Amino acid sequence: MILPKRKPKKKETTKEKILRVLKETAGTMSGAGPDKPVDRASQFRVYMDTIDRLKNTRVRLPGRVELGNLTARSGKVGSIRTTNMSAIMDKYHDKALRMAQAKYYSKQLG
Repeated sequence: MILPKRKPKKKETTKEKILRVLKETAGTMSGAGPDKPVDRASQFRVYMDTIDRLKNTRVRLPGRVELGNLTARSGKVGSIRTTNMSAIMDKYHDKALRMAQAKYYSKQLG
């Protein structure tokens, strides 16, 4: 007995996955549905109950969280650092100057 060849499953792209999840969960957050109208008071009550529950529950988060290529690690911050606006503007000015120089030299050579 010869079995028919199966088509290989197409791997779902990130965009397709996002669209699929959005379609599956459509109306979940708003509470809307064909037989259930939106009730903002009950939405707010559920929201506040969730906030209270999360506030009172101690949740252990993993030391490392990954989302695609992004990785976040938990740790202690030694101190809070502030940035002066002048430092930001100096970096921006330096970058703009380098770009202008590169454009000038590319015109001279090309």
